[in-house]
Parts: sequence; structure tokens; C-alpha cells
Amino acid sequence: MSEVIEILDLINPNFYDFWLNDDRSRNLLSGGRSSMKSSVISLRLVTDFMEDPNGNIVILRKVAKYLSTSVYEQIKWAIYMLKLEDEFFFGQSPLVIRHKDTGTAFYFYGCDDPMKVKSAKIARGYVM
Repeated sequence: MSEVIEILDLINPNFYDFWLNDDRSRNLLSGGRSSMKSSVISLRLVTDFMEDPNGNIVILRKVAKYLSTSVYEQIKWAIYMLKLEDEFFFGQSPLVIRHKDTGTAFYFYGCDDPMKVKSAKIARGYVM
């Protein structure tokens, strides 16, 4: 039997409304450092990803140099917090976190090289 993860125990109560809101088309989360914005967003991205076997997620950061030590590790953290790490392959070159069963993935790009984003191809599914 798998362990039940209480996600609301993992997030700042200030973000409960965001977490419980089913409309994910537009959200603006505010808060300073240590507000847990990144944690809440990464948990949401991973849970949404797991609900759609055809969905892929593209994550952009202004400067590519910091992808592996910031947003990549943040998504990895969320996967570990949800105890899903055995379901993923964590690639370093290129930076990708791929679901072993579905082949869909989290892709990471820097906005400082728009040609990499423009030429990116998703082999299976669509970008959520």
C-alpha cells in the first residue's frame, strides 16, 4: 500500500486558495523569499503532470546557467516530497526529468538562448 501524502501539510497556508483552485489558466503568486512560492508551484506542476499521461511541461528561466541549481532541483524536490522519484529518470545533459512509463517529461530552457526553445521538439504528447 502506498503512503498518503497530505500536500496541504507541505505548503504555506497562504497558498491554500491557489492549491484548491481548479482554474489554473492564470495565477499570480506573491510573497517574499522563504514564502514557499517555488515549492507550491513545483508541487502543483508535478501533481498536474502526473494526472495527464500525455502532458509535458516546459520550464523557462531567464538565464540558462542557473537552471540545474534552481528550477531543475525545485522540480526534483517536489518529486521526492511526493515520493515519486522511482518513476522518473533525471537527465543532466540535456536537462530533462522524464517519466519512465509515459515518456513525457519536464524540459528546462534558458530564455537567454531563444533558438534552443524555438528548435525544441516534444516527441510524445503536448506541452501543458
